[in-house]
Amino acid sequence: MFYRVASELIELALTDKTSITVAEALAVLLQTWNAPYYQFCPFTVQHFAHIEALLQKHLDDALRFRSRGIESVSESDLPIVERLFNVFEQVLGPVGAAKSLHLLAL
Repeated sequence: MFYRVASELIELALTDKTSITVAEALAVLLQTWNAPYYQFCPFTVQHFAHIEALLQKHLDDALRFRSRGIESVSESDLPIVERLFNVFEQVLGPVGAAKSLHLLAL
C-alpha cells in the first residue's frame, strides 16, 4: 500500500496537482519501504534537506528515464544511471538509492 501511495504522490507532485513536494513523496516511501536503514541513520530535518538538495540537482536527469521501458535503455544511458545511483547512494544508502530511482522512473 505504501508503494502505491508513494507512486501516486510522486506523480501528483511532478504534475503540480498537490502541495506535497517530490521530496516529501519520496520520504513517504523511504521511511516505510526502507525502514531498516533509518534504524541506524535517523530521518532528521537535515537528512530531509539533503534529499531536497539531491532532487533539486538531479531530478531532471532521473526523470529522463520516467515511463521508459527497460528495452529502450542503451549503453549511452549507463554513465547517467551510474552517476545518479552514486549520488543518490551517498545520501540514501544503496537500497534507498535503488528504491528512490525506481520510484522516480515509474
